[in-house]
Amino acid sequence: MNKLYRFIADIFFPNRCPLCLDFISWDEFICSRCADELKPFPEEICPGCGKAECFCDTISYDRAFVCFYYEGKAKNGILSLKDGHKEFGIYTGNLLGERIADSKLKADAVVPVPMSVESYRKRRYNQAEVIAERIAEINGIPLLTDLLYKNKSAVQHTLTKAERLENTVAFGIKSRLKTDNMKIILCDDVITTGSTMNRCAALLKEMGAAEVYAAAAATTKLKKE
Repeated sequence: MNKLYRFIADIFFPNRCPLCLDFISWDEFICSRCADELKPFPEEICPGCGKAECFCDTISYDRAFVCFYYEGKAKNGILSLKDGHKEFGIYTGNLLGERIADSKLKADAVVPVPMSVESYRKRRYNQAEVIAERIAEINGIPLLTDLLYKNKSAVQHTLTKAERLENTVAFGIKSRLKTDNMKIILCDDVITTGSTMNRCAALLKEMGAAEVYAAAAATTKLKKE
């Protein structure tokens, strides 16, 4: 997001923290109080699958980086990102980008999970791409947005686990990787059941990707019966 644009926009539309709605400086993405309350990268989240309830034996991706649980203020931030406010996406993109850089992981490109044309027209941007842009810039690697597509389908959070798995058939290959054996960072806003990440990672490997690393702003906890 252009700094000059944000500075000028703040004159007419003062910047607010997307988590608590307090006024903040034009160059901040969340307020310092919310930043202090949020605890990124909880240790109990599995670094393999990105869930507290490990299911590494069923995934198609090779490693996961996740900032927060999808609850409390982090959930507020994700909902604001889906509702026209990109600040939390940029904030979590910065966290993920720096975490990946610190891990010494060497990836060749970042790919955001795609959204359907209908959803994109309604929102006018892809929230996964907002996060992915920061990861790509911090790690000095290209952002590839033309590899995968998603047909119109039901919204994931409205579905049961079984329906989510069926819903992933909406994803497909739009164009091929130009180089084999690439290492790809696959980015989304939330890992719910992992079915979307799994499907997209499998498609990237079908194209010839050697490894796929999942990166997400948040992950859900398993619901107790």
